[in-house]
Amino acid sequence: MQYQKKIKQYDALLELLENNAPSSNQYSHYDKMITLHKSVQENITEDSILFFGDGLTEALCLSCFFQNGVNFGISGDTTTGLLKRLPKYNNIRISKGVSISIGINDLNEIKSNDYSGMINNYKKILDAIPSDKNILLDSIHPVNYKLSAYQDEIKLRISFINKYIESLCNERKNCQYLDTNKYLADINGNLKEDYHRGDGLHLNSAGNRIWGDLINNAIKDW
Repeated sequence: MQYQKKIKQYDALLELLENNAPSSNQYSHYDKMITLHKSVQENITEDSILFFGDGLTEALCLSCFFQNGVNFGISGDTTTGLLKRLPKYNNIRISKGVSISIGINDLNEIKSNDYSGMINNYKKILDAIPSDKNILLDSIHPVNYKLSAYQDEIKLRISFINKYIESLCNERKNCQYLDTNKYLADINGNLKEDYHRGDGLHLNSAGNRIWGDLINNAIKDW
């Protein structure tokens, strides 16, 4: 009951923020979040687990699942954006480990089947994390654009990249790969209707609970 009350309050807050957000571009939001993160990271301790990602991470109620989770997600971010901002988080070296969930915005922006830049970014992101730190690398979540002709293509893109980042993670010490698709996708590989907020991309409270529980189970021995 306590979880249900907390997650409903968080969903209500997200809706309020969306409905009353001032008109601004992505860069201004990005810069504001970087400034906020700079202040937040000053409070990182050796028990902190840092969550890096895009809007899916930013919208995840970490306090609903993790006692020591620190949210460094930024809506609209990509592998390029994350790679660029990682050096700003000097206190990664103090933390217990990091969780990384990034990539769907890259796939939505790529106009061809050339994923070399994106793939290279993943490698550099992992290389930027100190070798003694635990890493949880999420698969790119499934989406549900089934009313769009783009759905079949995006599913293939997600599957291709996920296979690559899984192999990349397996090559690194202290890296765990989390395949969220097994739990969030339906039999056709689409994000389950009950798990998104109506746009086929962003998780609702039910989807976030599945994701949060998966992360909790993956990092329980850190």
